Amino acid sequence: MAIELYWGSGSPFAWRVMLTLEVKGLAYESKLLEFSKGEHKTPGYLRLNPRGKVPTLKDGDFVLYESLAIMSYLDRKYPDPPLFGKTAEETGLIWRALAECESYMVSAGDRVVRPIFLAKGWTNSKRFSRPRKQCAMSSRSSTSGWRTRTGWSAGVFPPPISPCFR
Repeated sequence: MAIELYWGSGSPFAWRVMLTLEVKGLAYESKLLEFSKGEHKTPGYLRLNPRGKVPTLKDGDFVLYESLAIMSYLDRKYPDPPLFGKTAEETGLIWRALAECESYMVSAGDRVVRPIFLAKGWTNSKRFSRPRKQCAMSSRSSTSGWRTRTGWSAGVFPPPISPCFR
């Protein structure tokens, strides 16, 4: 059976799953949901993903949501090329970078980006001064140790997963 990917325009979490599918060279059926029509909140979709979020992947009878879980599943089921490193050390470094992004950078960036996408814009620059600084500091502190003597976050090559997080 074909892989089906339910996603929504503008979702970076869906984008990284789409990029994973492309890097792996996997054929999939694109199921674009329109947020403005509430397609991600319909009873049918909520049976697949009770959180009503994107992305959701359906591979035969198996259904999975949450982008990192989907990426891990795809990497395990279709191991070539490996996304998360070839050695234990590379895998550890890559997952550390992913964990730092998820734990620190996403929430910091969200405080800056969300008002823009909610059409509140930058009407009061003082209001966004602190979140902008926090986002920049979080980004610098999270990424400062990523580069190794090889120039990449892990190993001697750009890991295939790296385009998802640059």
